[in-house]
Amino acid sequence: MKSETFQIASDSQWEDAGDGVVRQIMAYDDNLMMVNYTISLQSVVLTDSLAPGLWEGHGLMMFQVVEHHH
Repeated sequence: MKSETFQIASDSQWEDAGDGVVRQIMAYDDNLMMVNYTISLQSVVLTDSLAPGLWEGHGLMMFQVVEHHH
């Protein structure tokens, strides 16, 4: 079943956000944006650069750092 609010991950395209960051927008509305990020290990990323124009300097950003072994 598809949700009108959320996207199925396989239906959402990954976008190059620059500086070693790619993102996949999972859901958004006027009050919330849920995004999947992949950040390369050598990248230094400021939170306000992850969603240019959308980050308003307030709220909470939660993330989990996962190390992938190839």
